[in-house]
Amino acid sequence: MLNLPDTRVQIQAMAALASFGSKAVEAEPLLINRLNSTNASVAAMAAVALARMGTKPGTVVPVITRNLQATKSTFGYPAPSIQLNLWALGEFGPGAEIALPVISTFVSDPGPRTREIAEGALEKINSAHKKTETASP
Repeated sequence: MLNLPDTRVQIQAMAALASFGSKAVEAEPLLINRLNSTNASVAAMAAVALARMGTKPGTVVPVITRNLQATKSTFGYPAPSIQLNLWALGEFGPGAEIALPVISTFVSDPGPRTREIAEGALEKINSAHKKTETASP
């Protein structure tokens, strides 16, 4: 289903995979491939699915960050791809630290929902990072 030409079917399939979390790990290579889709909504939903599956951030955070920088549209299905990418990056916690400068640019976005998601992502990445530093001997 992830290779069908209908993007809505691809997005729905990725949403279903995301709902299975780490149990859908076998789909990880296909989802990583979909991060490079020319359709911003498909790529963003792949980011969400990978975040929900607990994929290691090192391989996907740079691509999600690049996609976030390249996205200009404030529309999308099921939500704007900017918001989906921001949410996914936040879910990676301190593993998304390299994305902080890009995420920070969305804190002043004209859209209140985008600002809210960006602030939440920053908080998740920074608070998880601070907990790690505090726990060190």
